[in-house]
Amino acid sequence: FWSQIPADQIASFGGSVDVLELHESKRSFEPSSQTCSMMATWMVLAGVATAKPLELFLLPHTHADVGWLETPENLARVNVTRILDGVVGNLENDTLKRRRFVWDEMYFLEWWWTHKATEPQRNAFKTFVSEGRIEFVDNGWSQHDMGCTTYDSMLSNWLEGHLWIRDTFGAAARPKIGWSLDPFGLSTSQAVLQALMGFDGWFFTRVPDFVVDEGKKNKTLEFIWRASTSGMPERQTEIFSHIFESYYCMPLPTYAFEWGEAKGAKPPHEGNIFELAQGLANITKQRAAWFRTRNVLIPWGCDYQFQNAALMYNATDWLIDTINAHPEWGVHVQYTTPTEYLHAMQRARVVLPVKDDKQTFFPYNTWSGYFTSRPRLKDISQRAHGPLAAAEALYALRGPVITAQQLPLWGLLEEARRSAGIVQHHDAITGTECSGKEGCSGVDQVMGAHNVLQVYEDLVTTTNTNSKKVKKPADRRPPTHRSHRPPTATHPSHHTADR
Repeated sequence: FWSQIPADQIASFGGSVDVLELHESKRSFEPSSQTCSMMATWMVLAGVATAKPLELFLLPHTHADVGWLETPENLARVNVTRILDGVVGNLENDTLKRRRFVWDEMYFLEWWWTHKATEPQRNAFKTFVSEGRIEFVDNGWSQHDMGCTTYDSMLSNWLEGHLWIRDTFGAAARPKIGWSLDPFGLSTSQAVLQALMGFDGWFFTRVPDFVVDEGKKNKTLEFIWRASTSGMPERQTEIFSHIFESYYCMPLPTYAFEWGEAKGAKPPHEGNIFELAQGLANITKQRAAWFRTRNVLIPWGCDYQFQNAALMYNATDWLIDTINAHPEWGVHVQYTTPTEYLHAMQRARVVLPVKDDKQTFFPYNTWSGYFTSRPRLKDISQRAHGPLAAAEALYALRGPVITAQQLPLWGLLEEARRSAGIVQHHDAITGTECSGKEGCSGVDQVMGAHNVLQVYEDLVTTTNTNSKKVKKPADRRPPTHRSHRPPTATHPSHHTADR
């Protein structure tokens, strides 16, 4: 299903509408300068000098599930607080300003921001975002699934996260990168929606093994995905896509320094730094054979990594300096964000393959049981979005000015959306979370309460309760008109986004 982009064809990445417009349809949105910079011609750079070193881009991140083995609040209070405290502190003491980090799950960031962060920490975080040293990616209230969710639930999840970013950091901080590390399969709907939201690229994993194997062989791990099945213009719905072909972690277990030697990690010291640096350079050379440019991107993190941010950054600084001190190895390395990597891809002027077969990446290998597991949670979650949408509509009818009486209703609506957003997480709506009755796998990671399934069901109850409270004042108002139009066909929100 791969074709080629002709060298004389311009490939534009993303449209000019963000998630707020998809909900509100009230205002136009001009693409940012960074978005415009992605709207470039991707061509082969003739005569690439073979003496040039490979460019290794290390992308620091953490994958923090909103739930799964422990309750969201317990993870926020213990694990994620350590991560964000440590990342902020270690970016502050980086005099060279070369360290980077990306952040996705907005439930956790808002929790830390509200309950734990000091004013200096919040100011520092804002500075790092404005400087591009911390980049927002995806930024739903949780990193949602794509096989069991609906269009409405996906958009509502994104909406709540993007609204919080806009209100806290300003419109310039809006996400421009798709980031799906752990959902069990990828949908065409997600690809199209992200393009329409103005995203410049989408980075993901969890695609079938045969796709990865073919991608390595044919150098199709980076491509332009034209996923629309409804005849929408290609320029508005195509998106640059990058498959993390070797999972979303750094090379394991050697470079997961936080794990310690007992789990196979090798924290650097004078006796092994040369071996570690040369080993990473060799990994870079191996992976370079799978791509069409001299750029190699390695995600530099894993599940709840950077809880010891000082160790991670100091060790990685040492690796970078050691590799760059040996140009004879043929590798140059630096920290990166996804946007910085896309700029490097733009400079490479490479012809990229096109995926235009309109097919999803479902199922992920044999992982299809989650389409039907925990049917009660799937049912109550999907049913909750109808009343939520009605509550939003009735609230909007009250007018654009929020009065003192309406302010509490807005808080209820916000809590309803956030609760629903958490349940769309790829370890929630899918049914892979812990249940107190059944116990947990991976118990070595569980420190506190882990009846996560019950928490998710309670969150759906919160969504329903709040939606009713928001609707109730409007229900008592006399109708201004009555529509006699017949009911329309089944609403799109009643269908799963993709499977």
